[in-house]
Amino acid sequence: MPDLQDNPGPKVAVVTGAAQGIGKRISLRLAKDGHKVVLNDLERQASLLEDVRVEIEKEGGSSFVQTGDVTIEEDVINLINKTVQQYGSLDIMVANAGALVTNFFIDSTPEELDKVFSVNVKGTFFCYKHAALQMIKQGRGGRIIGAASITGKQGLPKASLYSASKFAVRGMTQAAAGELGKHNITVNAYAPGPTDTDMLQELLQGMIRLDGVEPPPGPIKKKFGHLERNTQPDDIAGLVSFLASKDASMITGQSMSESTPTNAPLPVAIVTGAAQGIGRSISLRLAKDGYRVVLNDLERQAAQLEEVRVQIVEGGGQARIQFGDVTSETDVAKMIEDTVQEWKSLDVMVANAGICITKRFLESTVEDLNKIFSVNYTGTFLCYKYAALQMIKQGRGGRIIGAASLASKQGPSMLSLYGSTKFAIRGLTQAAAAELGQYNITVNAYAPGGVDTAMLKELLETRMKILGVELPKDSLLTTNLGVLGRDAVPEDIAGLVSFLVSKDANMITGQSVFLQMSSTSAPLPVAIVTGAAQGIGRTISLRLAKDGYRIVLSDLERQAAQLEAVRAQIVEGGGQARIQFTDVTSETDVAKMIDDTVHEWNSVDVMVANAGVIITKPFLESTIEDLNTIFSVNYTGVFLCYKYAALQMIKQGRGGRIVGAASLASKQGKNRPQSQYASSKNPPSSGQTVAAELGQYNITVNAYAPGGVGTAMLKRHLESKMRIQGDEPPQDTTLTTNLGFLGRDCVPEDIAGLVSFLVSKDANMITGQSMSQRVALVTGSAGGIGKAISLRLSNDGFAIALHDLPVRKADLEAVAAEIAAAGGKAQIFLADVVSEDEVEKMVNDVAEQMGSFDVMVANAGVAIMGPLVDSKSSDFSKTMDVNILGVFHCYKHAARKMIALKKEGRIIGASSVAGKQGLSLSSAYTASKFAVRGMTQTAALELARYNITVNAYAPGKSGPRQFILFTYLTDLSKDPEHAESLTIMQRQMTPPVKPDRGDPKYVADLVGFLASKEARWITGT
Repeated sequence: MPDLQDNPGPKVAVVTGAAQGIGKRISLRLAKDGHKVVLNDLERQASLLEDVRVEIEKEGGSSFVQTGDVTIEEDVINLINKTVQQYGSLDIMVANAGALVTNFFIDSTPEELDKVFSVNVKGTFFCYKHAALQMIKQGRGGRIIGAASITGKQGLPKASLYSASKFAVRGMTQAAAGELGKHNITVNAYAPGPTDTDMLQELLQGMIRLDGVEPPPGPIKKKFGHLERNTQPDDIAGLVSFLASKDASMITGQSMSESTPTNAPLPVAIVTGAAQGIGRSISLRLAKDGYRVVLNDLERQAAQLEEVRVQIVEGGGQARIQFGDVTSETDVAKMIEDTVQEWKSLDVMVANAGICITKRFLESTVEDLNKIFSVNYTGTFLCYKYAALQMIKQGRGGRIIGAASLASKQGPSMLSLYGSTKFAIRGLTQAAAAELGQYNITVNAYAPGGVDTAMLKELLETRMKILGVELPKDSLLTTNLGVLGRDAVPEDIAGLVSFLVSKDANMITGQSVFLQMSSTSAPLPVAIVTGAAQGIGRTISLRLAKDGYRIVLSDLERQAAQLEAVRAQIVEGGGQARIQFTDVTSETDVAKMIDDTVHEWNSVDVMVANAGVIITKPFLESTIEDLNTIFSVNYTGVFLCYKYAALQMIKQGRGGRIVGAASLASKQGKNRPQSQYASSKNPPSSGQTVAAELGQYNITVNAYAPGGVGTAMLKRHLESKMRIQGDEPPQDTTLTTNLGFLGRDCVPEDIAGLVSFLVSKDANMITGQSMSQRVALVTGSAGGIGKAISLRLSNDGFAIALHDLPVRKADLEAVAAEIAAAGGKAQIFLADVVSEDEVEKMVNDVAEQMGSFDVMVANAGVAIMGPLVDSKSSDFSKTMDVNILGVFHCYKHAARKMIALKKEGRIIGASSVAGKQGLSLSSAYTASKFAVRGMTQTAALELARYNITVNAYAPGKSGPRQFILFTYLTDLSKDPEHAESLTIMQRQMTPPVKPDRGDPKYVADLVGFLASKEARWITGT
């Protein structure tokens, strides 16, 4: 496929917002790189643009000024046309122009929203679209780069609209990348943290004024993070320079952030696994970049290493060979020592050595596991460690780079052991980056998909043999992973490494940069489950293992056989588990359990204090021995688990989840043969009090409190109870309690599902008790998800305010009739959510006519699908108006009403799976749903002080909107031009979405929970 870098002449770049700040520095850098640069900004910035042009031409570059407003489509079209007219082509588009508004969310106006979104989102959309059209016309690919922000990943209070707009840019970037990859056009965005520009000063001054204080005269000096300086515009310019280069030809769909800076000279680099493939290409590239290169591999690779060394020396570089086995600590330490002895320095470590074992999981052996982990993980660990020790000793920072893989994001079949090692490397990279940043050492990893190497060929051939598929004759085997339609080549990885070790990457650390994919995740968390041998504890353990936790299975030693059965089941399912015999009534045992867990797995993230006993006796027959027995396990055991888990979590400094086992008996404990059990299941110091105390450490404390649960314990209890009452238990009959209103007892899986939620990031604000609500307004409730939500909330006891456009009145009346027939209360309100006046009136009418206002579900939305390059400005505007402006109006006026009523409230918006991963053929829709996520986060942060939670649901394939989408896709699929985009879109949508997750009823159930008293502490999700 033709690539813009195949054209040997100078490239042509357009930079918007080029008059000052980041845009100016990008323009100067691209000109320095040899590009012809078109400088764009508003006409009032003409004199500043002229200054930039003069500066470029003084340095021998070529540039011209084209003023225009990126919010006007005709101006953007004219910008592209004038560029092509002047320079003959367009190769690089940097959509840098942006606007900022600071204000409290509830005080923000539609005019402010329009100002920010017009420049930051609509302007970016126009630049992306018309640049892509020109690049497609030219037929040689191109680079499109947008301006996101760290606030597009985490909402920023007092800048909610700006933050939401940057979420939208991220979404649009991902969606456009998926679509344009087939044309060899990459689409990325830079996402810096605070950068020393006039806009940062504007932000800081605005935030100070919002606090009722006049900012001090002159620049405000404020450092962010733990480093000695903030990001500089030149840092961003360096990143853009890389993204626009040949070396970034396989990077697309990313929003790249910066972190810890270093500014050390980089004369000496070690590359492990340097004899062939990726390691060889990295070595040659670094030598070309001016590094002295230490070539490391096993001694049996001597001939190939010598060939690499000769090639470097013939090219004018310096290289030396160092035989060594990276699995040997002695060899790695010696490699570092020999390098420093010979060349007095170590500045770059590329821990590239690795192996692959292709086998079905169930046929893999412990020997396979040990072999692959010793090279891929232990080898990387040793290289990271000894390189870091030397760099710290030198005192000037350095670069450490590891070899991850696309397999570290989603483990592929027949590569379970390989994938697990690459997951481990990602975690190691992040942890090392966090720790070594203080020494100005960056730690990153490259994470490609398929790379055209001998290893890939061997892998694919082995998989085909295992599957019984005949190998193709004289054909190249490829994976076709990613959106660019081709596998990477080793030179692609070498180019990325060249960038990561350069000064232009001095603010990037902790990243696993996915070629053709996106970025990072956390290391596997660790959960301890007590009473794990059977019943609820066993099921919780299996569920948390399925969720990706490493599990410590704790129970008494007499339960060894049952614990081993649970452990084996987890391991067979691809999880990790270890057994810890513990008596939870012993403080020594509990403390040792925590210590052993940390020693083995370096962390405790979740404690499930599930162990418990029951004694079934009438109260008057109970003894002090009974009391001591049951309280020592159910109360003292829980206390000790809570205490020692909390101490470890506080020590780790990143929060945690503690979950205890209460019971319905802790709410209704009267006149029952298990009265002592009931009192033991309501320990005041192990519940709300602990939650209040540990909240400051970001540790949540909750307990599940089921009624009857179908376990052996319940069966024994019911049989004992019947005998006490003079009845003989029936034979071969399942005894049930029939507690609650569902007509059945719980099963352990019900409790496991609840615990899974309580330990997830979605529950990071749940801790303690709550209260209930009464009136819920649901927008877009005439059909689909909105209707299902309305029916569910009515069933939960809410009075429902049904909303939609006047044309849907008949459908609303049908929903109201259905609610009434079920004994509920509903009232109809007609309004257009795009109109602020209509939304404000609707909210006031709901509160006045229905007597309260407790829940707002901003569900109304539109989905207009189509290729980016065919999208109409009117369709883009309609999508943004309904999906963003409509949500903004609903959030804002619902919040104002709830604050005025001085009561807690729930605000729930409609995001989408497209708001988490950009989808092809839906750039505007994706951008709008990313924006809803950003707005939700920032609104949540600002409204928390009023006890108002703000969340959004993100369904996949859902009812009528999905029907519209796939009707469109059916028509589109007839056009061969879009066949590849459709395939990519289906690949993007299918894996993350479980079959029922997009069903309107599923979404309604989720909203029902978010609107309930149990979700009082969930916000910003």
